[in-house]
Order: sequence, then structure tokens, then C-alpha cells
Amino acid sequence: MKKDEQIVEIKFFDFEISHQSISKTLDIEPTGFWKKGETYTVGPIGKEKALIRNNSYWGFGVSRITNNSIGELIKEFIETIVTPRINEIKSISDKCHAEFGVVQYVYEGVNPGLHLNKNQIEILNKCGLSLDIDFYVLQEE
Repeated sequence: MKKDEQIVEIKFFDFEISHQSISKTLDIEPTGFWKKGETYTVGPIGKEKALIRNNSYWGFGVSRITNNSIGELIKEFIETIVTPRINEIKSISDKCHAEFGVVQYVYEGVNPGLHLNKNQIEILNKCGLSLDIDFYVLQEE
């Protein structure tokens, strides 16, 4: 049985400050970033196409391979990463588009669920974060 992959992250887009400034403000290094104007490729091998990034991105996330509830990872991330940095996240989100992202790749079952309590929603709101949730129900290969 293949286990599910869960990802929880904070993401910032379309900002004018440096990536280093965000890292310094939050006192964490990103797990992913890019700069507006950078070239990247998409498509299958041999048919790649070069594209240019139309915005800047900085993100920090954690992932787990487990069939436990994704709620456990969300709770831990909000408590350890978001809550101690509410003011810092808000100072950045006031200047750009900011998201709290949840992604789950589900291999067992067809009814993934997610619950955020009112305290968690209030914390995300204080940070100025939009909520982006993606569930992918897949079959094991």
C-alpha cells in the first residue's frame, strides 16, 4: 500500500523585496524560490519549452509520507512556524500575495478531508494569508 504525501507551506508571490529579506524577516530559509524574469523549462524530455517566470516566489513548507490525517501536520505547522511569526508574516503579506498552502496526494481511499478550527483560521487571517487547498486522489501505480 502506497502512503499519501502531505505538504503544508506558506508562500509569497509578486513581491518587490529580496528573497533574502523575507528569509531574514521570518528567520527561516525557503524550501523553494524563484525570481521574476528567470527562465525555466516545461514539457517532456526532448520536447521541453523554455518559459519566463512572470513573478517572484518564496516558499517554506514541510512534507510527510503518511496515511495519518493531514490535520496533524497542519496543526504542527501553524503552531511551530506560523504562530511565532504572525507579525512578521503580516508585514510581508501586506506587500504581496501570500498563501497558506495544503496539498495532499491520496493513494488509499477516495474521500480526503480537512478541518481547520476557528483558532487556526483566525491565526491565518491575522497573517493575511489566503488559503490554497489541493487534493489529488490518485491510483497506486
